[in-house]
Amino acid sequence: MQTIAVVRDRYQITIPDEVRQLITWAQPKSIVSIKVTDGKELVIKPFESKQEDKVNWEKVWKAIHEARIISAQGKKIKLSEFIIEDRQRH
Repeated sequence: MQTIAVVRDRYQITIPDEVRQLITWAQPKSIVSIKVTDGKELVIKPFESKQEDKVNWEKVWKAIHEARIISAQGKKIKLSEFIIEDRQRH
């Protein structure tokens, strides 16, 4: 399929209805990947994050919990020292 769209003043392009009917992933606020192929073409795809880009939420919540325990025990520790120690453990 080929269709025509206009690049507006703020470099925005509206996806024509006939294209939206064919690609269900193109919804408002969806994140897309844009690739320039040869300086003349744009390829727009749904964004897929790499496995290493995904956040390990279990690890994040565990670190928050540990920080709260240290705080609750009344230990006085400087945040900068805590960060240095935490980074050295990994």
